[in-house]
Amino acid sequence: MKCEDVQELIFTDYLDGQLGKEQEIQVEEHLAICGDCKEHELLARKTAFEPFVKAERHSLPDAIWHKIREQIEEELPLQEPTSSFADIIRRIKTNYLFTRYCRGNIIITKCIFSTA
Repeated sequence: MKCEDVQELIFTDYLDGQLGKEQEIQVEEHLAICGDCKEHELLARKTAFEPFVKAERHSLPDAIWHKIREQIEEELPLQEPTSSFADIIRRIKTNYLFTRYCRGNIIITKCIFSTA
């Protein structure tokens, strides 16, 4: 597994225990042999994870989620309809909206994946 992939997974799924068992093992094996990624993991844990472990959780009203989604969708690029399977997958990858709770914090991300 490449350092770039491990470092992304640390922030997106590893620290809050959302990785599948196979990916978790791969990340841990990489962390055991890569000092840079281990340092990255410790820094991420200390600065982006631990401060929120005991944070009070709040729920937002549905109207706020609806407004957030509308604003994100307004920013998405309009795409031409296509029937090619590869183009459909590319559009899904480009326009995938990722919303979830992370230890009491709301994370809303527009994920852009390489289409090359």
